[in-house]
Amino acid sequence: MSLGPLDQISDGIGDHRTRSFFEEIVRGYSVRNYRSVLPALWSVVVTDLLFKLQHAATVFGDAVAASILKDLDTEWKKHPNSPLWEEGLLKTIQERTSLFDPGDYDGLSHLQKQRHLCAHPVLSAAEVLFTPTREEVLAHIRRALEAVLTKPAMLSTKMFDSFMADLDSLGETLKKENEIKRFIEAKYLPVLRPAAENVIVRSLWRVTFRAEGEQPERNRNMNRLVLNVFFGRRANELGDYIAHHRDYFSDVAPAVDDRMTQLVWFLADHPRVASKLSDSLMVRIDASTKHDHDVHLLSWFRGPSMKDHLNACKTLAGSPEFNPTGRAFKRLCRLASELGVEGDAIDIGIELYGHASSFNSADLRFDAMIEPYIDKMTPQQFVTLFERIEKNSQVYGRRAAKADHRKLVSAAKKVLPSKFKWADYEALPEA
Repeated sequence: MSLGPLDQISDGIGDHRTRSFFEEIVRGYSVRNYRSVLPALWSVVVTDLLFKLQHAATVFGDAVAASILKDLDTEWKKHPNSPLWEEGLLKTIQERTSLFDPGDYDGLSHLQKQRHLCAHPVLSAAEVLFTPTREEVLAHIRRALEAVLTKPAMLSTKMFDSFMADLDSLGETLKKENEIKRFIEAKYLPVLRPAAENVIVRSLWRVTFRAEGEQPERNRNMNRLVLNVFFGRRANELGDYIAHHRDYFSDVAPAVDDRMTQLVWFLADHPRVASKLSDSLMVRIDASTKHDHDVHLLSWFRGPSMKDHLNACKTLAGSPEFNPTGRAFKRLCRLASELGVEGDAIDIGIELYGHASSFNSADLRFDAMIEPYIDKMTPQQFVTLFERIEKNSQVYGRRAAKADHRKLVSAAKKVLPSKFKWADYEALPEA
């Protein structure tokens, strides 16, 4: 006899030792030995909890798990023949960790009580030994599986400290977004429950977008990328979590500095989160666009659509005072590409390059905003670009202009008509 629908759930038991012990539960259930199943099930639950404490303490450096194990060891040494440590284990884990979801503690406490009834005579009852029904046994097995046996060993509500220490120690190793993503997905996501993820995201948000000090400053960009990983996994659930804690998540950097910039970079990747934050924070973001041109370029979530935002930025790009970085432009192009409007973003790069106010600015903008997108330009974009070059000596008069513009002419000849009037553009070199 199998466990029916519970067979699939039991496949999620992570520890191979627990999986082996659980097979004894299945065998007892299959021969309808329901009275013996519950004491054995309780023993498996307690054993797996100990495995999880040991794993959390040794692998994740969880100080709370280590402290619980130390307390249990002390109690056992004082009373080696007493089951008191076992009886208090549930309450300790409920109070000091985030393992149990709502209702788990009560359900497991009921299992513990029925385990006693099955194992010990009840003198006042008509039947001296209690025998649970098949339905009761299945309910207890389900509870044990879902509350303990299939859960990962991330226990402590204070796990954030060890999590951040882990990231800090790898700060020099993990530089690229895909490297950070692989690390988090491999080490943490498989062992994190949603409640534990919420704890980490809540604390990480504060460290990334509000905290000051050497360590937050050093790791701010990496921390934002870690948040991206969590939101990529549970965007809707975390959005709802932020909405329920709007005031906390809206309490970010009071000043216009890198913290605000990092927040805008994050919201550019996750625009729906912006609607979960307070109106007062959005007003502050709008104000910061006047001082930080990267913030302005990436705050597309403040407008009705990405296309509308790009059109507004294109107009602004004609001003020499508008000077976003190539890094922010690259991010904008990636976001625009995902939404099918990369061409409009490329238009902004053309305007920024065409209105560069110095040789150095023109050099930087060509490298970041023109050259990576040459093969994506339309015939009309080439024409516009050539017109801008023709009118700006800071663009065509710089030392690298000849070599750079040969690349433009070479690519443009592949898409422009054969009768194109190249003679109208004297500032361009011959291909």
